[in-house]
Amino acid sequence: FQEVYRRVYFYFINISNYRIRWMNVARRELKFYQREGVKFIIDRKKVILADEQGLGKTIQVIAASLNIRNGEGAKKILVICPFSAKEHWNREIGRFTIGGQKTYVLDSLNDLEAPARLAKIKAARFVIVNYEALRIERPELRAKLKELGFDFIIADEAHKMRNERLQTEAVREFQAEYQVLITGTPLVGRKIVRLFNLLNWLYPEKFSNRASFARKYGNDSDKLRMLSVELEDFTLRRLKKEVYADFPDKRYI
Repeated sequence: FQEVYRRVYFYFINISNYRIRWMNVARRELKFYQREGVKFIIDRKKVILADEQGLGKTIQVIAASLNIRNGEGAKKILVICPFSAKEHWNREIGRFTIGGQKTYVLDSLNDLEAPARLAKIKAARFVIVNYEALRIERPELRAKLKELGFDFIIADEAHKMRNERLQTEAVREFQAEYQVLITGTPLVGRKIVRLFNLLNWLYPEKFSNRASFARKYGNDSDKLRMLSVELEDFTLRRLKKEVYADFPDKRYI
């Protein structure tokens, strides 16, 4: 029975990835659960990727961004991350992609005012900016960045949006067809109201009011279970002990 289960599992993993052409990415072979994560992002478009640290969230999101639309990929990708993670993203994009994907790391939004730098930003497929830079008190520069027409936005270390009001408001101005929040920690916790910032960015129509969100879900265990169920459609979290088990299962939280 176990061998039959194993074969059926991997059969459906292969079938589920049939439509993905795997263009422009992966100098190394993606693991089965990473392929599953890529498909999850492509299919649902606006998601939270909350895999345990060490399972390769970065490569999953990069692969998804370059394989949407049957391998055509996103035209313009914005990576929003902490200042300390900018070079990490720059390095990982170069490491995991093929075909000379152009990347521009913004020192600040002031780069948009320098014609030579602006030309490089427009030519880049990936643009990397830190949360703090978006807080600049010059909304015209944020507007200029939005005018570049990002169709795929990645927000790394999502707790930065959960905890910082000004940063949250700045990020909320950026919307795209595909939006991915990355976090390495479980979402549903005691300070559940902070989760509102993340959900409001992904689905502002569904999660539109902070006060009503707090009343609906609060800290009651039954309400939290109800919220967990609602998050299942667009949240993916796997643990190391699960994906490396003989018969790994997908877990939504």
